[in-house]
Amino acid sequence: MGFVGKDIECADMLLREGDRDKTARGQKMRQTGLDMITTIVTILHDVPLRGTGFDLASGTPWDHIWTSPWLRNATEDMTVLMRAYRRELAQGRQHPEWLAWVKSYSDWLIQQQREDGSYPRRWKPGSSEVAEPSGTSSYNPVPLMVVMTQITGDQKYQQSAIRAADYAWSTWGTRGQFIGGAIDNPNITDKEAGMLSMEAYLSLYETTKEPKWLERAQAAGNFAESWIWIWNLPMPVDADGALLHWKKGVPTVGLQDITAANTGSTDEYLDWAVPSYARLYKYTGDPHYLYVAKILLHDTKSMVAIPGRQYDMKGIGWQQENFRMGPGPSGRGVGSHRHWLPWVSANHLHGIAALDEFDPALYKQMSTKPAGEAGKAAK
Repeated sequence: MGFVGKDIECADMLLREGDRDKTARGQKMRQTGLDMITTIVTILHDVPLRGTGFDLASGTPWDHIWTSPWLRNATEDMTVLMRAYRRELAQGRQHPEWLAWVKSYSDWLIQQQREDGSYPRRWKPGSSEVAEPSGTSSYNPVPLMVVMTQITGDQKYQQSAIRAADYAWSTWGTRGQFIGGAIDNPNITDKEAGMLSMEAYLSLYETTKEPKWLERAQAAGNFAESWIWIWNLPMPVDADGALLHWKKGVPTVGLQDITAANTGSTDEYLDWAVPSYARLYKYTGDPHYLYVAKILLHDTKSMVAIPGRQYDMKGIGWQQENFRMGPGPSGRGVGSHRHWLPWVSANHLHGIAALDEFDPALYKQMSTKPAGEAGKAAK
């Protein structure tokens, strides 16, 4: 769930495509998405006790540090599920088991909130015992709690969200620090913390209309965008192109550094935030945020395999998870592995689908080539 797996977010993308495609292909995608959600809800019926992931071969919870009860993992995917629940409900589709599962977790989570408004970063599997007490990532449950109040009408969830967001801002945000996003890294500053904080503050602004939340979302967005590369870094001229993961001649604009722990290691995780920056643009009127959204919508796709430009990916649509652009044992342009992780596709698709959902006209404006460019391409 969440972070690098994002199984529910992947399932949600299948549901969305199933609604768009009325053919057998779309029906299969929809059923696959529903089956994925049912499997997760069934196996991980008690997230705090059973963790946030399971072994595909055995169907049993996977005892791994990545699938421990991190605050981020469950809240991230459950937020997606509740937004899908609301969309499905509007179309007359009932999923009471989804709501019951998320409500059970949300009620447990509120009991874990401390007097200062913070939440622990991680618990020990099998209990409510805290494994990592730091409150640095208390922004994580905010969007979930906001949507839970919207669905249930119970204000306790949003009140919890406000307390957590106030803690995150007063303790860290006022100093320009956004910490603890990537769970496979130390509890340090990273771009995902900025991205998730921006989403938390935006969710509160949209539901309360209080200007302070928009101002805080801007601060988080400004921090997150500072991790984006806006220049081209050439690959080593003497490197074997077949061995390079990032190919020669491909622009590096749009790549982002990951955390402060290992500068020069990059990925495209921030493409998830395309709609977040579009919302900042719409709410503030500042065209700078539209420019950032365009970079994340377009430039982050440079290494996605497409027809006629597959690079050496296994198939169309694939992209490698990370790329090393600083000094390293394998040299510049070579990542730590050649694997695809579900977040890669989930983030690319979220940037597109959620932008279209937020503002179809803006999506069309941002995704369509100007007439002059289209004419040049045709020639």
